[in-house]
Amino acid sequence: MNQYGPPHQSRASLVSFIAILLSSLFFAYKMIEPYLLTIIMGSILALLATPVFDRLTRKGLGRRKAAAVITLGAVSLVIVPLIVFATLAISPIYTTGGFP
Repeated sequence: MNQYGPPHQSRASLVSFIAILLSSLFFAYKMIEPYLLTIIMGSILALLATPVFDRLTRKGLGRRKAAAVITLGAVSLVIVPLIVFATLAISPIYTTGGFP
C-alpha cells in the first residue's frame, strides 16, 4: 500500500470521468461553433494589421490615430466591394427598364 501516491481509483470511476469530460468538451464546442469562423477571421485580421499599426506608430502618428486608420482601412475592405457588387447587380435593372 502506497501511502504517498494517489488514492486507489476504480476503472469505472476513470471511465465515467473521461465520459463526462468528453461530453462537456463536446457541448462547449457546440456552443462556440457558430462563432469560430468569426474568431478565426478576426485573429487573421489582427495579425495582418499589427505590422501596419506598428509602422504607423513608429512614424509618429500616435496610437489612437493609427488605430483609426487601421479601422477605416478594415471597414473599407468590406464596404467598398459591397457597394461595387450592389451597383453591378442593380445596374441591369435600370438599363432594361425595370423588373421583368
